[in-house]
Amino acid sequence: MTISAAFWLAAGCTPPPPPPVPPTASGPKSVPNGPSTDSSPKGTDMADTAPVEEGIVAAIKQNPELFPKGVKLETVTVQGGVAALDFSTEFNKLGSMGDTTESRTHKRLRAALARFPEIEKMTVTVHGKPYDSQMTDWTTPFPVRLSDEEKEASANSGGAR
Repeated sequence: MTISAAFWLAAGCTPPPPPPVPPTASGPKSVPNGPSTDSSPKGTDMADTAPVEEGIVAAIKQNPELFPKGVKLETVTVQGGVAALDFSTEFNKLGSMGDTTESRTHKRLRAALARFPEIEKMTVTVHGKPYDSQMTDWTTPFPVRLSDEEKEASANSGGAR
């Protein structure tokens, strides 16, 4: 017991509460394969996904030819470095827009997410259910950053959008 607390008790009063302790930095963030020894933000969760949501909404508005008319982003979560994007049912129309458009949409979403170091991979669902595509399994987490082969292919084809 400190002297000041003893003084307050002797006077018949309740001592004031101690000053708040500032939060300390937590330990390493967990990643799918266990705790990270890297102090970088990769593989972390994001509590505030508003910037991610804004980036995806901007990608839709800036590239209307790549997204079905009326599509909306319903939710975004980021856990363990995986961004889970859930779209409105209009997203299902992407399959009828052609393989090239679907591929370009895939790349555009990846590019929008790649600017966030916390995000390593992404999945896409439609109104909570897996998006059914003949071309790509959008529900299996896949990297948001282009591989060296993809970068080279993109450079050789005139560049990506």
